[in-house]
Amino acid sequence: MRLKRKKKTTTGQKVDIAFSKLRIAFSSDDLPLMSKTIEKAKEYVEIGGDWERRNRLKVYEAVFFTRTRHFSEAANMFLESVATFTAVELFEYPRFIKYAVATAVVALDRSTLKAKVIDSPEVIIHEVPHLQRFLNSIYNCQCREFFDAALQINQALLREPYFAPHARYFLRQARIVAYKQFTQAYCSIRLTSMAASFGVSPQFLDRDLADLIYCGRLPCKIDAVRGIIEAVRMDSHNALYEQIIKDGDRLLNRIQKLSRVIAM
Repeated sequence: MRLKRKKKTTTGQKVDIAFSKLRIAFSSDDLPLMSKTIEKAKEYVEIGGDWERRNRLKVYEAVFFTRTRHFSEAANMFLESVATFTAVELFEYPRFIKYAVATAVVALDRSTLKAKVIDSPEVIIHEVPHLQRFLNSIYNCQCREFFDAALQINQALLREPYFAPHARYFLRQARIVAYKQFTQAYCSIRLTSMAASFGVSPQFLDRDLADLIYCGRLPCKIDAVRGIIEAVRMDSHNALYEQIIKDGDRLLNRIQKLSRVIAM
């Protein structure tokens, strides 16, 4: 009687299985499975993953960061993979570039954006409609042009399975980037003048800015009587102090909620 040998699964095959699990998790929007599988895949790659699988894993991880709205981490991962992109089972190259540039615009500062995206010969953006206009307009501070391009890009992202649930959030982040860039150039500016620069109504701008200021996303004040927007400039020490206070309040709220659950 012959004894059948159990075929051993190689490390590379384990990584490929992890990629398959991740595609299932992406399609079903299973965030816990995504997180768990990515950690496993990273372990396998560290043990003995080849160069090609390491680079593919960066793209999968970037998609995960996109799904969890960590656009800064996603942008860095996407841009690291531009020259070595092979994850065609997820999307073709133009769609990959769309993800990379979209996340970079809302996550990276102006100098980094120029160095890693605008001046990079590997980032080929002319194949994606409106993407070049979206990128160049924010760098060149063309507010009206940027808002129009952002709406067009957002419509395209609504058709992207990995980005569609977050397209509205992405558009909000894009507006924040443009507002910050614009207000940093002035100590104060009239609401009507700023609205004209962005090509929106003063009423829309007033509501949008008020919401962002209330949420702590925009360092400005609105003088409704005079119709003026004033930039609030804090030094690094005051900004750090404010952030510590906010983080402390969030932590206290979580502890209080947890204590109520334990008490029950």
